[in-house]
Amino acid sequence: MKNSLRIVRKYFLFFAPLLVLGYSGQERHVENHKRFVVTYLIDSNILGLSELMNKDFIKQDGMGDSEGTISHHSEILNDPRPIIIDAKLDDWIGRKPTIGLTDPWDLKRKDRTRFDYKITDGYFYFYFKTIDSTITLSSFSKESSVAEGDRVELFFSPKSDLSKYYCVEIGLEGDVLDYKAKYYRKFNDKWDFKSLEVAVSANDDQYIVEGRISLEELKSLKLIGEVYLGVFRADFQAPGKVNWYTKTIPDTKTPDFHIPSAFEMIEIKM
Repeated sequence: MKNSLRIVRKYFLFFAPLLVLGYSGQERHVENHKRFVVTYLIDSNILGLSELMNKDFIKQDGMGDSEGTISHHSEILNDPRPIIIDAKLDDWIGRKPTIGLTDPWDLKRKDRTRFDYKITDGYFYFYFKTIDSTITLSSFSKESSVAEGDRVELFFSPKSDLSKYYCVEIGLEGDVLDYKAKYYRKFNDKWDFKSLEVAVSANDDQYIVEGRISLEELKSLKLIGEVYLGVFRADFQAPGKVNWYTKTIPDTKTPDFHIPSAFEMIEIKM
């Protein structure tokens, strides 16, 4: 059993009804590893979030970097501007995120997800911002419950063969499923990121997931220098019906993110 974690959920009351996605209390306990998660559930129209999330969504970029090519993010890793993990993203202004993850199996098109990462102040920061008209929440009872609902995922590997890699899957209520693995699909779900922090904001048709992991922890996992990153999203349409999205198109005819071709090379500097 993993250590108990208190997740503090702040509900902001303004001048319009607040959608709390089924929660009546301000906090609850879950079985998870040590991490601090703040989930902001806000009405997007009040704070202009709807405009922020839709702006420039029609812009498209490439299908992902080819194997052996370092992501363009490596050119702008060391940015001194601070980032607060609050799922607001006003401290990411001026950057050029990836726009659109791809479902190459079913829909054969991109979604409107914006993804970016940034390395500064001793942390690997990241965010996902997604339009989703079929928000599906999982009822959390244990870490694996996260896999039963909409989520975003980051996988890190020191080597391209995935002989060892580390995964984090984040649900829309701030719940986290993290684990380490070995190729092929040999999972250790008792393992957790020790420094992971996450904030989530969500309403009925869009969400933001923002987080960070310390560079010291990544260093301890040999995830400094040229490493391999997978960026994914699971979008539930109905019970048993999921569209799978990826930044890098893997070489497989069926959805599978646990293979080397689903990762791209990036550079992480201390």
